[in-house]
Amino acid sequence: MEKSNKLDSKKLNDFVSKVEENTNESFEEYKDSLMDADAKEENFDIDYTDIVTNSNKARMSKLPWLFCLFLIITISIILVFMFFNRNPKTIFFSTIDSVFEALANNISEDVYDIKSGQVDINYDIKSLDENKDFYNELSKMNFKIDYMNDSANNLSSAFITSKYEGQDFLDINVYNDKTGTYLYLKQLFDKYIKTENQVRFNKFYKIYESKPILSGLNQAISKSLSSEKIVGSKQTQNINGEDIKGYEAKCIIDDKNRDRVLEEFVNTIKSNDEFVSALSTIMDKPANDVKSALERRLPILKKEFKKAGNVEFKLFLNSKMDKLLKVEVSSSLDNLSLIYLGKKNLMFSIFDKKENVKHDGNIIIDGNKNKSKVTLNIKKFENEKETVTANINFKVKQTKATVFEKVDVTNFTSEESLTDEEIVSIYTKLSNNPHFKDILLKLILNKSSL
Repeated sequence: MEKSNKLDSKKLNDFVSKVEENTNESFEEYKDSLMDADAKEENFDIDYTDIVTNSNKARMSKLPWLFCLFLIITISIILVFMFFNRNPKTIFFSTIDSVFEALANNISEDVYDIKSGQVDINYDIKSLDENKDFYNELSKMNFKIDYMNDSANNLSSAFITSKYEGQDFLDINVYNDKTGTYLYLKQLFDKYIKTENQVRFNKFYKIYESKPILSGLNQAISKSLSSEKIVGSKQTQNINGEDIKGYEAKCIIDDKNRDRVLEEFVNTIKSNDEFVSALSTIMDKPANDVKSALERRLPILKKEFKKAGNVEFKLFLNSKMDKLLKVEVSSSLDNLSLIYLGKKNLMFSIFDKKENVKHDGNIIIDGNKNKSKVTLNIKKFENEKETVTANINFKVKQTKATVFEKVDVTNFTSEESLTDEEIVSIYTKLSNNPHFKDILLKLILNKSSL
């Protein structure tokens, strides 16, 4: 029978336990029971305590290596995660996504089938150059618009009133139905005039209530720039008079990638069925016509971008890289910057490099779905000299309406059917209005523009 040098596993466990608890000498009383007959005949000079101690040391010596390996793997995973979440390209696109998401979240669904509302427009415009007389006259006016909209039935109406120093100036009624747009000039003509230039108020509202438009633009921007190089760096920039430390991610469109980016952008939105459908609704055109219009727009975009030279898109974030502070788009022709000053305050700057004309200002939005106020402040600089300041306020109210008040336009005259006598009569009545005459004369003389 072949000799067995193997210890029974159960006996071996008992053996280790006894040695851990006792001295080598006290182990002698257990050894006979742990060895087979052949082993008992041999004369072994063994320190059993060393066997167990060395065995434990061997096992323990492996632990630091396992711990280090685990630590290295964990750190590597963290670094990879940080790289893909903090590299310039990820920061650039995640910031764009967050901007479009914020815009979409601020677009409320059209919960009212029929709604009515009011818009008050007041402004104060002052000029420090030869245009001051015109702006002084214009600042004496204010406008109010009472509107009603039934988007389901493609109906809308607006009653626009204007006052000059508190006195009635000019009133216009605008009415839309499926047949077209009709204008009623209260002080000038006694019939509705059907115009070829449609003013669809219901479509105007839909453009702001159509989230597929924002989603499509977001997707097109991200996809068209996904293959382009995005660079980033830590910077300190002046934000509203305060030096802020942060991070800038930048993408450059130049001669090498311009056509590719623009083609990818147009093709992406053209193939987005939801985007095309929403745009089709807004434009009142079939989807195929919308796609054709986008295709025709592509060569125009290429020409305009080529004229602008290198175009840089820059996003500046705070040091934690979790809040967008500034967006800047610059080219050889223009420079546009938007600075986020708070949830309801946006500062902007538009610089025409060729004309050396800059417009600085800010937009403040306050209110809720049914009542809001928008304040627009603008300063115009020509050759670094301030020439015009403007403060414009919009107050908007909106509520649910039960019935759309239709307008009787059966007794209308089409725009092309107006006789020469009727046209002369309209212009004569306008020229007999002393306020209109003053404004028109000063506009012609000054040829001003804000």
